[in-house]
Amino acid sequence: MRTLFLCCLSFSLYVSIQAQDMQEGFNLLETGKNQEAQVFFERVLEEFPQNKTAQLCYARALGLGGNPSEALGLFKNMLSEYPGDLEITLNYAEAFLWNNRFEEAAPIYKNLVSEYPENFGTLLGYANTLSNLKKYPKALTYISKALAIDPENLSAKTSQKYIRLGYAAQLSKAGKAILAQTYLDSNFIDFPKDRDTQLNKISIYLATNNYEQVASIYENFNQTKEEQIEGTIGLALVSHLQENDKKALAYALEAKKQSASVTDSTLVLAAAERYTQALIWNAKYTEAKRELKHLDSVYKSNSKVLALNAMFGMYDQILSGPSDLGTDPKTGEKVFLRFGPYGPYVQLGNNDQDNAKPRRASLPKELKTDDLTLDEALVLLSLPRLLGVHPEGGVVEADRGRFGPYIKWIKN
Repeated sequence: MRTLFLCCLSFSLYVSIQAQDMQEGFNLLETGKNQEAQVFFERVLEEFPQNKTAQLCYARALGLGGNPSEALGLFKNMLSEYPGDLEITLNYAEAFLWNNRFEEAAPIYKNLVSEYPENFGTLLGYANTLSNLKKYPKALTYISKALAIDPENLSAKTSQKYIRLGYAAQLSKAGKAILAQTYLDSNFIDFPKDRDTQLNKISIYLATNNYEQVASIYENFNQTKEEQIEGTIGLALVSHLQENDKKALAYALEAKKQSASVTDSTLVLAAAERYTQALIWNAKYTEAKRELKHLDSVYKSNSKVLALNAMFGMYDQILSGPSDLGTDPKTGEKVFLRFGPYGPYVQLGNNDQDNAKPRRASLPKELKTDDLTLDEALVLLSLPRLLGVHPEGGVVEADRGRFGPYIKWIKN
């Protein structure tokens, strides 16, 4: 999760001190021009070395400009000279965040919150610190207190968004996907169609095989041309997961064509990567090999291209050797071991060119391809398995997702 640093500097000190006009330096700090701000306040201190405001701003510019350790030392020295000064203490605490020393920042902020419970800066700083320590419920409490003081503060709203993202991920890993989605949905109040939140919702839906919801989110990626390409790339993956590889190839080809009109090289590569994957999914190995050769020439030693080559190699390996695990006694169809972009899987029957969807199931980590038996493959292919009728309507099924087995209640 992204680290958000509290900007605690009180710009009420913009008044001229000792006849110096430091407004230009303040503006440089406000706009993130930290290197220039560092030079500006260094010059001020050459003439007025005891100016506390200039010292404070110089240390901030230094810390935010890539020298957090040195800034921390400067704030520590200032506290020795001005013990108990709130503004210096706030910056001192924040400097621990710049240095990723969150455990040390926490008690400083805790004391500040206790002493100044209505101070916006102390509450926001403590919330961000707790978030970095993954203490999300407590972080949400303090960010709410900060927003109660300044409801429209963008920094606080952004902090709240990332705290919710972290908490949702934590809840999802604990199997509380519905509660996680509730926190994610709260982000859309202040940040409609927020990309980070949408991507986190996609991760949760993928983990529970809720592909329709994933597709619904990707279909709404339409704010910009780049976003639309990203959505189409995502829809190709969803189609593959829904075992409709022809549709996946159509989406992937569309994304590749769209990417020809953008300059974002990362997005262009992502579209080419998905197209190559889709070619392999559809057993179009000659075309996939040709595409890989082109990518190798354009993106030399790129990790994604290397991974694609490895994926192609796995397919080639299994296609060149025996992948027939046996025959399903119930259907009389062959059971095959195959490799996909996310690892090995078993498949019941051959791919039918007439748009049929053979049943597939991914291999869990505890099963090794070398030792896989027909019986083990048939158990995987039997999922999802009906467990019974739910007393409140619908049915209950057992299934396996990316994070292991789970129980699903289908209400309709």
